[in-house]
Amino acid sequence: MSAAASASPGSAARRRTRLALAAAALLLSACASTYQPWINQPAAVAPAAAARPSYGSAPGGDRNSDGIYFVVALSGGGTRAAALAYGVLETLRGVRFAWDGRETSLLDQVDVLSAVSGGSVTAAYYAAFGREKLGDFKTRFLLHDFDADLVHSAVSPSTSYRLSSPWFGRGNVLADQLDQQLFKGATFGGLPRGSSGPLLLITATDLSLGSSFEFTSDQLRLMCADLDDVPLAVAVAASSAVPVLFSPITLRNYAGACSSALPPPGAASRTVRRYLEEQATYRDRAVRPYVHLVDGGLADNLGLRRVAQDIDMAGGLGPALAHAGAARVRRIVFLSINAERENDFFADRLGEVPSLVTMFQAIEFGFLSRHTEETYDLFRGNVARWRAEIGAALARGGGPFAPDAQIYDIEVGLRSLPDLATRQALLAIPTTYSLPPRQVEQLIAAAPAMLRADPEYGRLLRDLGADAR
Repeated sequence: MSAAASASPGSAARRRTRLALAAAALLLSACASTYQPWINQPAAVAPAAAARPSYGSAPGGDRNSDGIYFVVALSGGGTRAAALAYGVLETLRGVRFAWDGRETSLLDQVDVLSAVSGGSVTAAYYAAFGREKLGDFKTRFLLHDFDADLVHSAVSPSTSYRLSSPWFGRGNVLADQLDQQLFKGATFGGLPRGSSGPLLLITATDLSLGSSFEFTSDQLRLMCADLDDVPLAVAVAASSAVPVLFSPITLRNYAGACSSALPPPGAASRTVRRYLEEQATYRDRAVRPYVHLVDGGLADNLGLRRVAQDIDMAGGLGPALAHAGAARVRRIVFLSINAERENDFFADRLGEVPSLVTMFQAIEFGFLSRHTEETYDLFRGNVARWRAEIGAALARGGGPFAPDAQIYDIEVGLRSLPDLATRQALLAIPTTYSLPPRQVEQLIAAAPAMLRADPEYGRLLRDLGADAR
């Protein structure tokens, strides 16, 4: 009798089960090796012919007023940043004032939301669902254990299968979870256009260039790609893809399939020339058929550099406002929210060779902190130039500025909090996707105090005759 014939029915069944599992594993492996996640699609119409104003870029209409141009920049910092951003938006919603004969709020006057990493989660949710559903963000994300959901999703069989593909990484897992939890398939094409919502700028970092990559129509047109089809979750995941922890988000470059051109610079400064050189690389599909994006904080953790760069590209603040359709602007407001945390110099207390985790912490809290301060210094210099530009324009007749035009540079962060104990407690909150409810509530509650501590914010409220409720 052969060995096969002498085997018990149970062992034969187990053997068949193992063979079936092995065959299934091979089949899944073969499928996984060619699995590709969703990436950006080519433009259906040649971008040059399809050019149109960016979403929400023109002030005026039902909500925004022609006389106010308001840019809000929200920094990175995980749920700490998302909660602080939420508190700021809710605070702005409570600031009421009369303008052009009707009552409005500061939140309704926001023209541009420029956001990075954790701040982009809040910004994208508000841009997609509006002020009426802003309160839902608190329960759906801030008070939800997103970290646990992310881990559970990452170890699920379906995700494990997709992760075996070289085309699918941990950054894609993050995008999927963000979409499932928050954005529900919302795309840039579905955002309110014109005056019904702010222009959303989500910033990632181009892994090859080390420079900012904004999810805008102009940026995608250089790649002959369509922004409309890009899910908000993909952009937010790219902006939040911290290296090592998450893999990059990859976009496909279709350059050459359409006619695309870089806009002529309004000024030939060194910054503008470098920007144009970087942008030109997206038009060479042979060299860059794919673009890999990581955490936006590596290039600009405040979301301010590209705002200033775009104004420089236009040739100054006046031309930039005129291009956006603004006229007789009386109040130009730049509000920057920095959700930084304290650097505790952990690496300096150890004599051993720093671990990979320690190295990453040093980069996050050392290099980025200094980079943030440099960004603030550069932006303050830009504001000084723009103030001089307003004065010169008014002397010549005004341009897009009203005779009483004023510019406000409001830079606030957790270090702005006047109470020492509160400031120290909030600066110690870690950068993670899940926080205890108590810390979330503390961050939200800190926003009004943080804003009130800034003299420029107080000057804005006085000039508007605003009532902060």
